[in-house]
Amino acid sequence: MKSLLSPLLLVVGLVAPAASARAATTTLTGEVIDTACYLDHEAQGAKHKQCALNCLASGVAPSLLTRDGKLYLLLPPHGPHDAYDQVKGRAGDTVTVRGTAVAKAGMEGFVVETVE
Repeated sequence: MKSLLSPLLLVVGLVAPAASARAATTTLTGEVIDTACYLDHEAQGAKHKQCALNCLASGVAPSLLTRDGKLYLLLPPHGPHDAYDQVKGRAGDTVTVRGTAVAKAGMEGFVVETVE
């Protein structure tokens, strides 16, 4: 029994901190852009608003471009995603979103919980 207990405690000790390390809720402010046009030809702002609205309505993913130039791919949460749907109608506008920042393999994302 003792020989099984030590490895089990080691595994629990390694897994427990990772499970409890959840990302904190945060707030970001920036312009809602359509990711395709921005990455292709840096389209943004009021002059690109109608095109961005059309692109987002056709399924292009929205992103948030912050004042410091960081780009976050906006993501819906698991469950109701009313705020995410609202963001897609705000292309070209500056908004404040509240949610969770995520990153994987060099890509920055933001799970949208609320939008103002």
